[in-house]
Amino acid sequence: MKRVKNLVAILFFLVVCSLGADVVGQQTQGEPSLFNPYERPVHALASQAVESPTKPKYTTVGNTDRFHRPNRSERTSSRTTNVVPFQNLPKSLNLQVRGLVMMRDNATNQALTSNAAGETVLSTRDADMDTSGGVEITLGKTLEDKTQRIETVYWGLFTKGDSAVASDAASGLNTLLNISGLSYNGFGNPLSAVFNSSANQTLTRSFEYHNVEWNFTSDMLTEDGKQSVRLLAGFRYFKADDRFNLNIDDVAYSVTDDNHLFGAQVGALWTKRKGNKLTYHIGVKTGVFFNAIDHRTKILGAAGHAFIEDPAIMNWRDDFNEYSKKTDMSFLGQLELGFDFLLTPSCQLTAGYRVMGVTGMAFATDQIPASFAEAAEGQPVTADGSLIMHGAYIGVDWNF
Repeated sequence: MKRVKNLVAILFFLVVCSLGADVVGQQTQGEPSLFNPYERPVHALASQAVESPTKPKYTTVGNTDRFHRPNRSERTSSRTTNVVPFQNLPKSLNLQVRGLVMMRDNATNQALTSNAAGETVLSTRDADMDTSGGVEITLGKTLEDKTQRIETVYWGLFTKGDSAVASDAASGLNTLLNISGLSYNGFGNPLSAVFNSSANQTLTRSFEYHNVEWNFTSDMLTEDGKQSVRLLAGFRYFKADDRFNLNIDDVAYSVTDDNHLFGAQVGALWTKRKGNKLTYHIGVKTGVFFNAIDHRTKILGAAGHAFIEDPAIMNWRDDFNEYSKKTDMSFLGQLELGFDFLLTPSCQLTAGYRVMGVTGMAFATDQIPASFAEAAEGQPVTADGSLIMHGAYIGVDWNF
């Protein structure tokens, strides 16, 4: 009986061992075993790999595939082989510095001054914005998800303005502005006595442009890494100042219009890599903006402001010194195309051409009234102008 019990025990042990071997044999090759903590899973990240049993190492694993940050060797390898476009490299910060050379289209032309023969010798286009230089700076930060980033963009144009002078000491110059009903330096002294038969008239215009953006971007790449699309959404502020000044002897007629555009924008940047160093890019941005306009116009000289001397006009005796505000809607669109050339693994040269159009703008030359005396009562701000700016840019981008 004892031998039978021993035999049963041996058979039971063999059966258990056989079943255990079958279970182990049915595991998918490469899957982790509960009994072998050092075996690496197929889908584990590089950061989750376990060292060999001879050198055990324990690390806290808090990453997922989406938030995994490649180690330095992997990032260096990506930059060296240029697997992905420069702007998609997994670095924390990106700095872009570009020089701008831009010009704007001519605004409405308004005749200002004529000679004794009635010929126009001075108009608003005689002083206009020529080609102007500026700078653009972009600072971007890559988020934990390497396909997303935030960026701040600033660019501005620094213009010296322009001026034009008309002179005729022999016959004198006459104004083409309708200033009847205005007086200067006391009652009974019409302003036309100063503006007509003058020897010199000087036109001065100045322009100022500033742009600030805060954007969130998300990248999408093709499987081969040769093309990418960066989608953009953000907030934009654009400032455009237009100033006009006409000096006749010691009296100056001036108009200032400040346009403050702010609102949301969307856009996209498409890139295509050609070889290991050259990349082409096309970018678009567009949005609908509120335009907060500050308008100021006055006629001022050493004796004070010109004023209304016409009892038929309401508010006569008031100075020609008006300040008003207006809020309107504007549309802004921007298109640029260019190329990038890789200089080092973390630096590239970029160059291209940009066109930007804005509607719903207030320009100083559009505010010249048909009748100055009536405008002194309060003239609505004209904000139906369109601005088109275009020009080239060149600069350097750094990833670090």
